[in-house]
Amino acid sequence: MTASWGLIGYMLVSVIYSFMIESIIIQFGPAVTFSCSFAVVGLAIGIMTTLDSVAPAITLAAFQGISFAINYSVSYALLGEYHKYFKEEEDSRWEHREFGIDISILLLCMYLAQILVAFVTGAIIYATNSPITPMIMSSISALCCAIAAAFLDRVPINKF
Repeated sequence: MTASWGLIGYMLVSVIYSFMIESIIIQFGPAVTFSCSFAVVGLAIGIMTTLDSVAPAITLAAFQGISFAINYSVSYALLGEYHKYFKEEEDSRWEHREFGIDISILLLCMYLAQILVAFVTGAIIYATNSPITPMIMSSISALCCAIAAAFLDRVPINKF
């Protein structure tokens, strides 16, 4: 029953944040929005590794919906903006590339990454004999994403 509440929280945070992303990016810019989003996720995961109580851990797990919203909403929106920009610029590299193909490639990359993480996580747990180690690595990865996102310079069209 507890996991169900965690999934509901995850879904609610993801949906609410997805609707808020555009206005947050307009107000603070993409670099700050991405950095802060990934930092919140990384810190939430890091704090979860120290908790012994279920309720606070489930509450923090809901914040993973921020990462889901960023990865799926913004990635596709940026891909659409890039397609529009390069089609208007008549860049010959984009002459034969259709939007659907790039969406498929992006989707497959995301799923491939999830499959690789699933395989590696089992090996990490087996090697370290600790289920907390992958969470620590996930926290560090999200914080690295926050640092990398801080260097996001611009998007071609000033929609964001």
